[in-house]
Amino acid sequence: MGLTVGIVDEQGNERTVSYEEYMALKYPPEKQKTITVIIRDGRGHKKVVKGENFIYLMDFTTAYGTLYRKWASEDNATFTVERVEDHATLTVETGTGIIGRRRGDEAPQYTRTDARDSASVIRGNFACDGYDALDSLDPERWGIHWVADRESILPDDSYVSHELEIAEGHREAAERRRQIRAMPKLDRRALKKFCQMWDQYGHNEYDGKELTYHVIFDGGAGDSEAAEREELLRIIDTLGLEVADTPSNAPEGSVWVCGDPRVDLELEKWS
Repeated sequence: MGLTVGIVDEQGNERTVSYEEYMALKYPPEKQKTITVIIRDGRGHKKVVKGENFIYLMDFTTAYGTLYRKWASEDNATFTVERVEDHATLTVETGTGIIGRRRGDEAPQYTRTDARDSASVIRGNFACDGYDALDSLDPERWGIHWVADRESILPDDSYVSHELEIAEGHREAAERRRQIRAMPKLDRRALKKFCQMWDQYGHNEYDGKELTYHVIFDGGAGDSEAAEREELLRIIDTLGLEVADTPSNAPEGSVWVCGDPRVDLELEKWS
């Protein structure tokens, strides 16, 4: 059974229709149009999202997120979202938390986006439903209060943009993965088996954010695990990993392996 939508017809009767019928009712031929949304940063990079009658939120979110994560920085913190056919533009100042909107010759309006997720909600509603859709958002829930004077809502010097921190984190993680993939490759079968045993019996140890050890049989290894422990040691040898001295307070039989970024990257699929 396909997706269905509940509607109220012109006579006030409630009924359920298929999604295709719902879209045909919402967008009859005389109302159909192409919508173009262009996302830009301050350095000329852009993404274009097009849709017939409407823009899918997932399409816009993916395009905006891809552009933002790649290029956002303290020196490139302002992005625009333009609905071409509506002559409307949203300006997202990530560095200040201010969002501005403008349509045609109308005077611009501004709001701060201190509330959690409010910036993404404003962006998504504007891109998918247009300028007027922003007025339907709950101002108290999302902290949206449009003003004409941008200067009146500028943050003080203590303001920290968490969205910029997230973008920087994405780039650092991408660079880390690139560097790790450039390292000598590990035996795939042995690595998979190591990860399976880690997933069943182990965890990682960290010093702050720095990986220090892969610990297997972290609950100890008795006679029933002896064969698996011996197999683990052979796998470690095949991978060329280094077994560290077991801490004095660690469970008997636990195996402490010096952290390896190639293993850690693979373990992200298992954790």
